[in-house]
Amino acid sequence: MIRPAIRTDEAIQLQQKLARVQSLLEAARRVHSTIRIDEVLAGVLELAAKELEAQGSFLASTAPHLGDATRVYGRVPDQALPWNGQTRAGYSSAPLTGEHGDTLAHLVVYRTEPLSLEEQDFLEGLALQSALALKLEREQALGARRSEYDDLTAKLRASDERRLQLE
Repeated sequence: MIRPAIRTDEAIQLQQKLARVQSLLEAARRVHSTIRIDEVLAGVLELAAKELEAQGSFLASTAPHLGDATRVYGRVPDQALPWNGQTRAGYSSAPLTGEHGDTLAHLVVYRTEPLSLEEQDFLEGLALQSALALKLEREQALGARRSEYDDLTAKLRASDERRLQLE
């Protein structure tokens, strides 16, 4: 049996899907190889805008450890900022969810056409990678803080031992 040739539009759609999956894998690689969270988030915003052919993208957060800063890539209308999570024409968003289900931020893209289901899945995958990056960054900061406390505890013990020897 001879298989009919794939139509050109189907081939283009398959190529776009493949490119999005590859981009999502690249985002995951970047998240896990980059330590600086600002670099990770800037890369995610750029990737979201480019892959989804959006005019711009932004990350809006009210999480205390992220600050109230809104990071922007590309062109985003001023009336979109600050983002309050409401659905608006021309905007698509995906939440960055914390460990306890709380929303840390929203990854938002601005483009005139609504996202397809596959494109929305891609945006949600990027948001998940971003949330993982934030978690890793917090864990690294916590580990560094614990290490500082351990060092201070060791210095205090050594000081106490010297004091006891002198008495």
